[in-house]
Amino acid sequence: STEKFLLDAGSKKSFRECPIVVGCGEGSGPMFPPAEISEEMFSCERAAQYAYEEAQLGPSDIDFWGLYDCYPICFLRALEALKVCRTGEAGTFVEEHYNSAMRHQDTDPSTFPINTHGGLLCFGAPWEVPAMYNVHEAVEQLSGKAIGRQVVPKPKRALVYGNGGIFSASSVAILGDGSY
Repeated sequence: STEKFLLDAGSKKSFRECPIVVGCGEGSGPMFPPAEISEEMFSCERAAQYAYEEAQLGPSDIDFWGLYDCYPICFLRALEALKVCRTGEAGTFVEEHYNSAMRHQDTDPSTFPINTHGGLLCFGAPWEVPAMYNVHEAVEQLSGKAIGRQVVPKPKRALVYGNGGIFSASSVAILGDGSY
């Protein structure tokens, strides 16, 4: 009904043209770092598992990644937790992509469709909504409006991830353009 109202009021855009949430998940661990840090305290894997299950998708179905990267370790941990690469291989994964880009002078975002907006490591983390930059970039990518950084072909699905605490609270959303 909202869509009909807006279209009747003269809006040219249908909600069907907007990215939609196709899956989401949350996970939480300890509020404060325990005396001994172990893999069990990290919550991203659980959040991702719930989101993948709800969307009935897997990592290979994702075309764009918007990852919370307030520190390099957060970015590397997210790559592994979301299954962009195997556990223990995030550093090598990033280094190989970087070296390839430098060797070929290739900064095409389609070759590394992750944080095409630069990420928090590029422009900082505003206090209230740093993970929203990933959502905004995912919507731009899915809409084909990420001028100068558009992934080609236009992504059909995007995964966005944010965390809080010391990896202890995680949210993952999978967005789609509605075309699959």
